[in-house]
Amino acid sequence: TDKAIKEAVEEVQPVKKTIKAGEIIVREGDRVTAEQISVLEQLGIQRTKSYPLTLFGTGIFVLLTFWLTLEFLRRYYKEIYADDMLKLLIGLIVIIVLLITRFLTIINISDQPEINALIGYLAPIGAGSMLIAILLDSRLAYFLTMIMALYVGLLTEGNQLFYVITAFVGGTVGVFRVYKLSATSDLAKSGLYIAIANIITIITLSLIGENLTWLMALTGVLIGAINGILSAVLMIGVLPYLETAFSITSMIKLLELSNPNHYLLRRLLLEAPGTYHHSLMVGNLAEASAESIGANPLLVRVGAYYHDIGKIKR
Repeated sequence: TDKAIKEAVEEVQPVKKTIKAGEIIVREGDRVTAEQISVLEQLGIQRTKSYPLTLFGTGIFVLLTFWLTLEFLRRYYKEIYADDMLKLLIGLIVIIVLLITRFLTIINISDQPEINALIGYLAPIGAGSMLIAILLDSRLAYFLTMIMALYVGLLTEGNQLFYVITAFVGGTVGVFRVYKLSATSDLAKSGLYIAIANIITIITLSLIGENLTWLMALTGVLIGAINGILSAVLMIGVLPYLETAFSITSMIKLLELSNPNHYLLRRLLLEAPGTYHHSLMVGNLAEASAESIGANPLLVRVGAYYHDIGKIKR
């Protein structure tokens, strides 16, 4: 009997109602039915009775995450906590990522509600995580990845826990991939690694969850792959503007400065060739030393390249 009941319930298709543009839902003075109220709520015209409580709870949650972030900065990153511009940078990155996430969650990709709900896997948290790791600090990026992942659960509908886990895993893998950059191509590769991590996570969570169908699994995998590519594209596109606006010398800027075709290094080669070759040797020695003690080898190498740049003039 239980099996028959379950099969009967699963055969019931979700009730769908199409509202055309300009269609009158309810006329002034008419009695409003429960169905009309439901339509108004779905269209965002009529709020539910619990909306003020929801808004109040959301406000508390936002304040709580603000306090946690500021306290984390005060305890472990005093230099960032004391710099208002760097705090503004963190807030700007988080807001941009969450606004894009919110925009993506309102996109309808299917007539089936359960497929539409999978759009939560598209949240590009990895882009924010990589930007924070490149511009500020990788350990701080791990913490803020967790905060942004929690907001994904707040902004999405459906199985929010699965979306939070996927966002956290994707963002964390992004931080792993940009922790030490050796070439600008590593930025593009990071999107591929995020996509792979998303696909594995989504498949794993789909196996854990109930009511799994091949269509939902394949859609989730496709969205996870798009997420990785989208995260890398957003990060690469926004990074130069944030570097310039906040005067930050990131790993990407250091890679540009280490390019032998940089106009200043080319001048050094032509006008003081002995110093140029000496600087290259110092750079190689210093980079190896930095790696052995856990310092930033790229920063040390670039510093060595330019440490005698004044010999162009004297």
